[in-house]
Amino acid sequence: ADADVLCLQEVQSNHFADFLAPELAAAGYAGVYKKKTAEVFTGSSYATDGCATFFKRARFGLVKKYEVEFNKAALSLADGALPPERRQGALNRLLKDNVALIAVLEAVGGGGSGGGAGASSSNGNTDASEGGRGGDGSSVDGSSSSSQQNPPPPPPSRRRLVCVANTHIHANPELSDVKLWQVHTLLKGLEKISASADIPMVVAGDFNSAPGSAAHALLVRGRVPASHPDLANDPLGILRPPSKLAHGLPLASAYAAAATLPHSAAAAAALAAGEEPVVPGSTCASNGNGPPSPSQQPHASSPGSASASASSSTSAAATAANN
Repeated sequence: ADADVLCLQEVQSNHFADFLAPELAAAGYAGVYKKKTAEVFTGSSYATDGCATFFKRARFGLVKKYEVEFNKAALSLADGALPPERRQGALNRLLKDNVALIAVLEAVGGGGSGGGAGASSSNGNTDASEGGRGGDGSSVDGSSSSSQQNPPPPPPSRRRLVCVANTHIHANPELSDVKLWQVHTLLKGLEKISASADIPMVVAGDFNSAPGSAAHALLVRGRVPASHPDLANDPLGILRPPSKLAHGLPLASAYAAAATLPHSAAAAAALAAGEEPVVPGSTCASNGNGPPSPSQQPHASSPGSASASASSSTSAAATAANN
């Protein structure tokens, strides 16, 4: 696939540095990486995997990177919202080392300083539950600043930006509450970014969540019904009240968007029946103000089980966002 943006999960840190980054650089891509917060034993040695996002240098420049560590959000929750006697039990359940990587990209030639080599860049480590602070002192809901002496950026209305979030959600099917909490935490952080600018957004990743799950419902419908069976699995009480499990991002399943393609008659029939279409390939949830023309739309590909609506897929191109 000739994707403009690639979102990968379970990428070992040495594989990123020694193979993927140089090989994809030769193919015209730049990449950013966020490793998980713990190592795993692979049978002969310890290794750390994480999320990697690559983008075509000819199409985009990196404006800002945020790194989300759900462990930090768990510590914040345990310290501030739970009684002391429940703190350790809560941490035992919530500390799973999962992460998310958020990249704000600017289309090359988007006006003013543009993208590519001329785009300013800065990194931020953020606790999505609180908005966090960037490494340059900016918060998630604030504008990014540059460590370079670049000309002042053009007004937001003239900049062609897109925010790409890439995550790997916890896998254990018995911990549906942890999955939902991680997804909700990420979305609240993304809402802070969205509030600072009218920016199209792509949410891609390995969500380990099937259609019909509460995590999937929150992603693509913006809320979780109070009667959803997943909410019964809440030993820590972190999902109550159900009304808080909502967000204002206008996300839509890319599976549903793919159902409108000519080759997707079966998927369109499933959508008409109120079911999530099963479309070959992995997709993402995205928002925008209407479908861009074919010449405008970037494509995002997320190999692996990386979809807002399914947990096992291969790779495919999907409409990313409206520039």
